[in-house]
Amino acid sequence: MANEGHELPQRAQWTFCHAVYPCQIFAREDPLVTTTMAMLAATEREGMVYGTGWDATGIWNYFASFYAHSWLWQGDGRKAAQILYAYANHASPTLVWREEQSLKGEKFKKVGDMPHNWASAEFIRLVLHLLALDRGSELHLFEGLPVEWMAPGMVTKLEGIATPFGSLRMELKIMRDGRSARFHIAPMSDGSCRKIILHIGPSPIELDPKKSHHITIPLPSRG
Repeated sequence: MANEGHELPQRAQWTFCHAVYPCQIFAREDPLVTTTMAMLAATEREGMVYGTGWDATGIWNYFASFYAHSWLWQGDGRKAAQILYAYANHASPTLVWREEQSLKGEKFKKVGDMPHNWASAEFIRLVLHLLALDRGSELHLFEGLPVEWMAPGMVTKLEGIATPFGSLRMELKIMRDGRSARFHIAPMSDGSCRKIILHIGPSPIELDPKKSHHITIPLPSRG
């Protein structure tokens, strides 16, 4: 981007977010990533980065996916899940998105396509990666599982989702008392996955991807 000093610092930062993920060119502790993400967080309005697209005073809706993926890759799944909800809350009543829209209370501006199907695809991609994200030769599960999906009796399931390690079939069911969860996963069809890591419960759980697993996981108190 050409920045001669008069542009907003958050302008066109989709390029940077793509460099973080999926390109993965920065180390997790890289200070450039840390400071740039802090800058973007400081611009948030209604849970979304504003002014990064064509409209300097509006919201580029599906930038939320690029932004959330960067937080997820940095290890902050909770922040990524919060952005998912902000993203969802900016959908139209028909559950599609305008490319860009004005902030609440601002004069309405028409910017970009409506509906923008890339936005819909990015929403689905973000949901999936919050549940299952490949990190090198490892498959990490539930790094960004929204806390709202952890209520007693809730079930989160993926049926035959494509990953770099083959098809993923898994199910997480929160027990009625909310104190534990039952987890099932089928073996990964591709032998390239070195380990599966569950980010749920008191501490991460490592599983063999070549085997099926049926396990019960204790959950922290919701109080």
